[in-house]
Amino acid sequence: MLPHDFPKWYHVAYYFYKWVADGTLTKINDYLREEIRIEDDRCPEPSLIIMDSQSVKTTNSGEGRGFDVAKQIKGRKRYCMVDMLGLLILVMVTAASVQESDGGQELVIDIKGKTSRLKKVIADQGYKQWLVDWVSVQEVGMRVGTGHPAQ
Repeated sequence: MLPHDFPKWYHVAYYFYKWVADGTLTKINDYLREEIRIEDDRCPEPSLIIMDSQSVKTTNSGEGRGFDVAKQIKGRKRYCMVDMLGLLILVMVTAASVQESDGGQELVIDIKGKTSRLKKVIADQGYKQWLVDWVSVQEVGMRVGTGHPAQ
């Protein structure tokens, strides 16, 4: 289902999987995000990140399906971390049965090495207090807050 002016699907798939494996797509995303932030008179690295998740229905094919009891959805859950401009910093996909705080913990672990300027992660009420407490005892130089960014 690629546009007609694209190469054959197997060539596109080859480069996609190659660039995912060697980190090229991540590097491109990071570079473009930094450039957009600079154009907006911001520091290239954010000091505040917003973390959220969304459960989505999926078909029977593929791996990693689960049931999100809170939302009554069978499928997968995507976790995203974005900056205040809404630019993607980190994304992770799990089974929908994974709790928000467990997925959030994985994101916080993954984000530690990605930016040195990060001070606060904003999350909604779906993330439990134990995650806030866990981050506070880690020596990562950041804290998790639930609620409005001004808090």
